[in-house]
Amino acid sequence: MKNRSFFARLRAAVTAALLVATGLPLASVHALTATPASYSVSRHAVSAAANHEFRFETPTGVDAASDTIVLNYQSAFGLGAVTVGDIDLLHGPVTGLEVNEALAGAPGVGTWGVSVGASSITLTAPTNAAVGEIAVNDIVTIRIGTNAAGGVNQITNPSIAQAAQIILGGTFGDSNTVSVPIVSNDSVTVTATVAATSTSGGGGGNGDTVPPQIFNVQVINITSSTASIIWNTDESSDSAVDYGLTISYGSGTVANGNFVTSHQVDLSLLSPNTTYHFQVKSRDTASNLATLGDFQFTTTGDVTAPIITNVQVINITDTSARVTWQTNEPATSRVDYGTSTAYGLSLSDPGLVFSHSIDITGLSPLTTYNFFVTSQDASGNAATSSNGAFMTTGDTTPPANPMNFVATGGNAVVHLSWTLPPDSDLAGVRIVRRTDTFPTGPLDGALIYTGLGTATDDLAVTNGTTYYYAIFAFDGNGNYSSGAIDSATPQANIVPEDNAAVCGNGIDDDGDGSVDCADSGCAVLPMCTAPVPENTSARCNNGIDDDQDGNIDCQDSECTAFPICTPTPPVPENTNARCSNGLDDDQDGAIDCVDSGCAGLPVCSPLPPNQTQPPIPNQPQPTPEGQTITIHPLFYGAGGTVQLIPDASGEFGAPAGSAVLIVVPIADLGALPDKAYATINGSSYNLVLSSDGTSYEGTFVVPSPGLYPVSVAMTFQGGGAAVSNFTLRSQAGGQVVEETVLGPSDTPVPGANVTLFVEQNGAWVVWNGAPFGQANPQVIGPDGGFLFVVPNGRYYVQVEKEGYLTAVSTPRSITKGVFGERIGLVKTPPTLPENPTPAEIVQSVVGQTIFGATIIGNFLREPAVQQTVQETISPALLAIALLNVAGALPLFNALAFLQYLFTQPLLLLGRRRKKKWGTVYNSLTKQPVELAIVRLLQHGTGLVVQTRVTDKYGRYSFIPKPGEYRLEVVKPGYVFPTQHLKGKENDVDFTDLYHATPIEVKKDSIVAVNIPIDPVVAEEAPRRVIFKKVFRSIQEDVALITVVASVIALVIAPGLTIALVTLGQVGMYLLFRRLSAPAPAKEWGIVFDPKTRKPLAGVVVRIFDKKFNKLLETQVTDANGKYGFFVRRNVYYVTAEKAGYGKYVSPDIDLSEKDEALVDQNLPLKPIETEPAPSPKSP
Repeated sequence: MKNRSFFARLRAAVTAALLVATGLPLASVHALTATPASYSVSRHAVSAAANHEFRFETPTGVDAASDTIVLNYQSAFGLGAVTVGDIDLLHGPVTGLEVNEALAGAPGVGTWGVSVGASSITLTAPTNAAVGEIAVNDIVTIRIGTNAAGGVNQITNPSIAQAAQIILGGTFGDSNTVSVPIVSNDSVTVTATVAATSTSGGGGGNGDTVPPQIFNVQVINITSSTASIIWNTDESSDSAVDYGLTISYGSGTVANGNFVTSHQVDLSLLSPNTTYHFQVKSRDTASNLATLGDFQFTTTGDVTAPIITNVQVINITDTSARVTWQTNEPATSRVDYGTSTAYGLSLSDPGLVFSHSIDITGLSPLTTYNFFVTSQDASGNAATSSNGAFMTTGDTTPPANPMNFVATGGNAVVHLSWTLPPDSDLAGVRIVRRTDTFPTGPLDGALIYTGLGTATDDLAVTNGTTYYYAIFAFDGNGNYSSGAIDSATPQANIVPEDNAAVCGNGIDDDGDGSVDCADSGCAVLPMCTAPVPENTSARCNNGIDDDQDGNIDCQDSECTAFPICTPTPPVPENTNARCSNGLDDDQDGAIDCVDSGCAGLPVCSPLPPNQTQPPIPNQPQPTPEGQTITIHPLFYGAGGTVQLIPDASGEFGAPAGSAVLIVVPIADLGALPDKAYATINGSSYNLVLSSDGTSYEGTFVVPSPGLYPVSVAMTFQGGGAAVSNFTLRSQAGGQVVEETVLGPSDTPVPGANVTLFVEQNGAWVVWNGAPFGQANPQVIGPDGGFLFVVPNGRYYVQVEKEGYLTAVSTPRSITKGVFGERIGLVKTPPTLPENPTPAEIVQSVVGQTIFGATIIGNFLREPAVQQTVQETISPALLAIALLNVAGALPLFNALAFLQYLFTQPLLLLGRRRKKKWGTVYNSLTKQPVELAIVRLLQHGTGLVVQTRVTDKYGRYSFIPKPGEYRLEVVKPGYVFPTQHLKGKENDVDFTDLYHATPIEVKKDSIVAVNIPIDPVVAEEAPRRVIFKKVFRSIQEDVALITVVASVIALVIAPGLTIALVTLGQVGMYLLFRRLSAPAPAKEWGIVFDPKTRKPLAGVVVRIFDKKFNKLLETQVTDANGKYGFFVRRNVYYVTAEKAGYGKYVSPDIDLSEKDEALVDQNLPLKPIETEPAPSPKSP
């Protein structure tokens, strides 16, 4: 069990690293024909306006700014109304995961250019396009018309019925030609491609055994959900149509038993924009049956736009408004708005809904805005409202309260200081003062100060009087904050009690409450340390053992005669005087406000911290009328849009430096308070009645990161009081930094895009920050910082920047309102030029090694990996062993092997305990493919259930729970699913081939199908091939040198740690060699010079599949001219190239009857003959 948990703990970390590895760009493969390809239009009628969609799989991709994609319309299609806003360009590995590119009239950074001509549409790649702009084998979709997001114009069909052609071309390298039927009445005539089959009824008195003849089959009246099939027969017969999405006609049969010669069957409840297969059947009166098919037709898209009604603008404030409307069918939501009818700004929501709502933020006060709304249904039909207008209100949002407001009493002066809030529209602060209670508003008390300063002195004060201050921030529109409060009592000059003259005068000279020797300043003087008789009222009440007999004050026998030490009878503790004298008057052990008899008295009501009264009670207290008041304050961040919900312990979070709004709903109180305020880390703030009279509100600015106490308190008429206590967790934001071998550095990565995702209904979607006044994605500034204030939920971020690997954080639950974490981006090494210099080669080796080491370092820092390694062996062993082989093996294979090693160790050791295996193999050479990642995914959700890595025999298997699944295979240099063997169930001796279709798993079933994958090998120049071989040799030599160095170190300084490191390095390198090194050939082919009969070194030898003319593998001969290719049943040919020699192309090599074979022919390579230079003529 221990070993099993070891592998389980490491599996998650290995898979995370593999996701990074499989995201690396692969070399593009150039091809000519884009296939499969499909072209559909919403209407086929002549001269009709129609939506167009061209979908194809690109074998070439787009990898340069000079690449263009061109659609040439060879017939008289009308493109005059089409603009860039009517076109969408999408691409991705599968449907549903496409990227929707930004389009404009001219190409720019990250933006495709669109040019519409009289008969062509040209899409030009962005100016910063690079390899992978559109990846090889991506599915590309081009939509033109109202089916494009925001599209309003369509292409007009030719005016003459015909098979209209559209040609795909451009400089990006792909081409294809498709035909679209243009007909007179939106019907599509189909003709039989197979002869009608017949079945004789075998009976009937007239001996009729000839089935009807079916002809003139047509599909008419095609709509988005219906179609009519018509045909004729040469004799009366019944009518039936089998139809469905495939040639199995799984949707059902519609029949009519009437015997006629002109037949019509109506199909209904069809899906829009869907291709259906069908066959027609007619049986005559003698039961002779005729069947004709297969035929196809495609339903139209929904051509009816939604109806927009009830457009309203509600919740208008000085900076925001909400636009709402309804549609009669589910549709998207978009609002275009601006200060003129040119608009210029827009907000949208892609969700399909009936009731629409878009929140517009960032508006200016007292400003008129024009707007219109647009909704587009699932079929791409869009409707737009007429222009509307609204005016924002005046600015009614006050600034946040000033921070750190402190009042300090001096001699006839009170010093006041504060920190200004960060609001951009702050106009100043206003300080007012009272002598009886705290001011509740900016006009409630004497004015002390107004301005933009941060300190002032109040000189109009009297020593010994307590003054109550409130400071209010205000903006240019006269909006005042709720106010921060503090109090102070000025005192006369204070005389230090630290000398004999004042330490025996019976006066509290320094005002600290301690008299003479009871004061700490006097206690060290000789007069206060020598014993004196404890025989005066003063000495019997000073808290000091004056005669040093061990008895203090009334405990001393000399004091018992004084009245102060005479016992007094208990009296009720139920008045303001007795509840504030510091005595246990009723002798019940509870003093003053702690005594139950004092509860509810004004002297025991809660007050701000700087007043010398008993502390605020922690529980709601009953009023004299017996009513218990409970308060439930609410906290909001992000400008009042995100509720910050405290957890069970009362802790809530907010970003440092941001403003938090406190709201106490009146409905929860049951009574109106006399005073309401909040205290945050010792600073107090007023809560004032809101403008609508529904709550008490106030703001404060969150201090620097840390934990702070927060109290919200109220006092009520009659003396009742209530308080709620919380803890504020002030949080810093996140930061994007460069990742190094040792972990995240302190170097920020400015300009990165951070996109926040949220989990909704079990699916991850991009978080919509617009309702919360936040951008998503965020573009990182110079310091690399980012921060999102979000409702509680599960989130993760994706960070992207050109030149770095995309980073995805681990999903986590947010319960404190703030998402921000440290994200490391790994810088990708530079790509070598075609003819690199020695310096560039060295730089590339170093860069690739650092890059690989950084990726592996990230892997090792995964918590699950660290825990596993700590529990099994020294972390240094795994780290050094992995770094040694990082330069010698491809990164994908290294990480794939790690997962293989820790998830399928029994395969590594050669134990074959499972009874059934599937094999991943090369569709052309039939050789197994090792270290391929095979994922088992839930068919409906696409979630990864299990992952396997194939061994050297290409084997894998799964034993999942019952359900419906599909498989996915990832291996650099290969494409899944296969196109070469598409539709085939068997291949040579491989049966049950898998083609990315759903797999139903029942109880105790094993998923182990054979999976062919197509090789993708780019044909490189011979010089490049030789360089890569030398480069690989250098990498492997470096790895071997480190192993040798470790052995030498063990000999020089033997020890357990070094021994473990050496053993780990040697073992790990050998394991990698076992899986990565090619199998040695028993026999070799030789490339030789036919003149000298000597072998040739450095010859580039390639093997091709004959049928598909596909390059399968490239080798470079060694010093003995040797090469050899392992293949299985197929037909091949080989080529050989070397500078100074003519290219050799072999005859076809037919190995279709051999199960295992080695291509090892001896290849003659003739030198190129050069004519000798002519001799100079004699004069």
